[in-house]
Amino acid sequence: RVLNLAMGSNRPDAWGAFAEAARARPEILFVVSAGNDERDIDRKPVYPAAFAIANMLVIGSADGFGAPAPGSNWGKNTVDLMVPGERIAVTGFDGAPTLASGASFAAPRVTALAARLLNTHPDWDTARLKAAIIARAGLSEVDDGVFRRGARTTPERDITPRPRVLPEWAPPLLLPWIP
Repeated sequence: RVLNLAMGSNRPDAWGAFAEAARARPEILFVVSAGNDERDIDRKPVYPAAFAIANMLVIGSADGFGAPAPGSNWGKNTVDLMVPGERIAVTGFDGAPTLASGASFAAPRVTALAARLLNTHPDWDTARLKAAIIARAGLSEVDDGVFRRGARTTPERDITPRPRVLPEWAPPLLLPWIP
């Protein structure tokens, strides 16, 4: 019921079949990486992230303060969540532990959260699951161009208070939390 897709390209024609298939499977939540081209994908799209698909969450990589991490794409209308995705412990191709960064490492964190929520609430449809994930995010604050940590979510609080001032591009920030 949840599919992680940490890839994309600049060619919408290469992703038409994906968009058609995703729209035909509303019972699946597609968690998609926003990409790592360090650009506003509202203005210069990356696909499939730029497609408007109701059962899809688009994830960018954030630093610890909610700002787009170096290299991460963003988009006020396209990116649903910014998720810490920097210096994630992974196993390298050689089998050794290493660190990796980017939207491709932020998106699986949301996929894991979705799987845990579905394990607890197997009756939830995709819209409820997507809403529950977004409700656990806080918005990043900006004060004179300096980013401050967004409100941390807790198991006791499903909806975080919204901050006073937001940057023009700011999607919600999902901070690490395991239910």
